[in-house]
Amino acid sequence: AASPSPPLVFAVFDGHGGREVSAFCERHFVDVLTSGSEWADGDTGAALAETFHRLDDMIDSDENREEIARMTHQATREESKADGKEGEEGMTQANAIDLFQKLLTMNSGAAGSGSEAPKPSSSSSPPPSSSP
Repeated sequence: AASPSPPLVFAVFDGHGGREVSAFCERHFVDVLTSGSEWADGDTGAALAETFHRLDDMIDSDENREEIARMTHQATREESKADGKEGEEGMTQANAIDLFQKLLTMNSGAAGSGSEAPKPSSSSSPPPSSSP
């Protein structure tokens, strides 16, 4: 019997949590998605919702803070280089302030709080648009 093909996953990590959160999700998404019982049961919708919650918990966990902090530093250096404003230490004052604010948010436990998985639509028609 032939072994099953690996899943093909196409995703957009929009960066609203920061470039480092997008990079973290990109790095861990497929493993988290395919390791859940929902995936094994063939319930793709439930697997995606569970993956959202598991990644949210992983981002908030102390054991992943060092990885995210490294990604924050790397993203900040890349932004500084792209802006042509990199100093001797690889950070601008604005980037240092942004990094500090992100770390404060992470340490306060606010990152990821109140997050919910997207809810699937019960109908195939688009939601009604509001008129001005």
